[in-house]
Amino acid sequence: MLVWQALILVFTLASSIWIARSLGPFELGRSGFILATVSQVLLVISVCPNTYAVRLIKQSANVEDAISLVVTGRAFVAIIYLLVLSLALVFGLIPAEWMDIVLLGSLLPILMAFQPLWLFQAFEKQVAQLKMSACIAAIVLVYTVSFIRKGGTADEELTARLIALLIGLIVGWWLIGKVNPFKYVKLRKLNRSLVEIWNSRTLFITQITMYVIVGLELPLMAYLLEIEELGKYRTATQLALGLNAFIAILPMIYYPEFIELKKQSNRLLWNRQKVLSSYLTISVIPVVVLVFVLGPMAFTWVFGETFSDAGIPFAILVCSKLVVLIAGVFAWGLWAGSKDLAILILFSVVGAVTLSSNILLIPRFGMMAASSIHFLGQFGILIVTFMMAKREGLKV
Repeated sequence: MLVWQALILVFTLASSIWIARSLGPFELGRSGFILATVSQVLLVISVCPNTYAVRLIKQSANVEDAISLVVTGRAFVAIIYLLVLSLALVFGLIPAEWMDIVLLGSLLPILMAFQPLWLFQAFEKQVAQLKMSACIAAIVLVYTVSFIRKGGTADEELTARLIALLIGLIVGWWLIGKVNPFKYVKLRKLNRSLVEIWNSRTLFITQITMYVIVGLELPLMAYLLEIEELGKYRTATQLALGLNAFIAILPMIYYPEFIELKKQSNRLLWNRQKVLSSYLTISVIPVVVLVFVLGPMAFTWVFGETFSDAGIPFAILVCSKLVVLIAGVFAWGLWAGSKDLAILILFSVVGAVTLSSNILLIPRFGMMAASSIHFLGQFGILIVTFMMAKREGLKV
């Protein structure tokens, strides 16, 4: 398992570095803005969020029926999205200079929404999940090295990601043993699917607040500053997300186990969380020291002087991802206990503070403000989820 995680990290970092040095800050900012918008659209299409979908399958007596409800709901919303996009094109709402990359990027959220990551979680096929993620990362790397050169454009990066996600979609459903995902789209189940969408509304809103906390800073950089600043900051976020892809999957892997432990007793789940979080905390402390000592210098060496301003923000973002790793142990345990509303309230408060802080401070302090606010938001979530998990664990 660690080998596949390492491969994902290596492939992701290598492609990120190649793309950044080839495109430069402006084109990297343009593609970054599209990908940030894609993330926003993905939030809407991914109704019945993965966390809810996993729980639905684990608690369902008819797994095939549960899969169909999730896929049908997402297909329904995807069709609405395509209709809205078509109207935007017909009425000329998309600027001509953005048309090519908007069209390329418009397909990405659909491909992402139908990736079967939630099925890998539900069936506890973690190695297969890692294989699929490694496949996607490898395709992006091979394409970028083969076709993207110095002076490349944003549409070339988006093409690489589009091809990788399409192949990943096919490979992923094949690995899960459900070769054709479209067979699960059934109109007669739409009413029941809409019921499940409504039932998952708390997690859906939580997902939006999570995006406000960890993702909205990217488009805000473009709105409040310049595309070039977004391009620079994106290099820092990409490396941090590359690390996140390696480490954040660990708490997710334990989610099915947490559900089973919660069924047995609160104490068992809490004891498991204490052990995991202790090991993780001890492991990340030396990493934090190394990141701040060597991170900014290594960042400049890798990306070049053009991106040197993002060196310290990179170190701060890496630390925030390490905090997410530990907080995930407690958050996923709370989700296992269906504490959806409590987490929603927490994330909503943190999201509101994060959003207002970004709007006020990014115009003045730029990347330093965005990265620092990001870290403080994650640290706040860690403290509160720890306290909530402890309270749950001490219940009889």
